[in-house]
Amino acid sequence: MGPIQAVVCKRLGDPKSTPPTPELVVESTSLPSKLGPNEIRIRVAAASINFADVLQLQGLYQDKPSLPFVPGNEVRAPNT
Repeated sequence: MGPIQAVVCKRLGDPKSTPPTPELVVESTSLPSKLGPNEIRIRVAAASINFADVLQLQGLYQDKPSLPFVPGNEVRAPNT
């Protein structure tokens, strides 16, 4: 597998500012060569950002991943 591109959140947005802009950066990275025992890899054709992701980027969602993280909870695999 070659390099992939991902949108990475480096800093959460401040919900008190208008607009509450997080620091998002497009980065090239490599996929790990080995998966963990409970992990799978899928090919992603499209990804979306939904309301839960927006809250997460502001630090307001109940799930708070450590920085940096790749936002997105919904993906579409290619049609086969």
